[in-house]
Amino acid sequence: MLRRFLNYRSLTRITEAQIDVEASVATFCRDPKEIHGPHIRPGIHLFVSPSVVEAKSRSVTSHYPMGSMLVKEKFTRKGDAKPSIITVMEKVADKGRIEDWRFYMVRLSDRSFVRDEGKVSCVDCHSHYVKTDYVSPITDSLVTAYAQKAKKS
Repeated sequence: MLRRFLNYRSLTRITEAQIDVEASVATFCRDPKEIHGPHIRPGIHLFVSPSVVEAKSRSVTSHYPMGSMLVKEKFTRKGDAKPSIITVMEKVADKGRIEDWRFYMVRLSDRSFVRDEGKVSCVDCHSHYVKTDYVSPITDSLVTAYAQKAKKS
């Protein structure tokens, strides 16, 4: 499983430049080993599986098909050349519940799981995003915009 996640760069990258991580989210979605303070401005790139782009290009629905994978490549500071961790959301069922998704955090320096399979911090936040199939509204809007733009090309 870890090897599959580490091949995330074979997925579609939908962000051209690193985007800011909201301050409220930055403290939750990070490697606990990282030093974090008020001057840290993390950045991310977002990668998604082809099924996500395909589904979103057909419809602007907030439903994600089973098998969807969304990977956030996270940089300790926006502009860093090397990411420190990835967070992964993978849809393993399609019953309309938060339990349909599995959440993982992988430290890239030693290729190890930091958090895996639905630990409280991920589920606590994502369980509020019912309208966007448990994907954060910001991520959902980025995916939708990318897919709709790709559809027009």
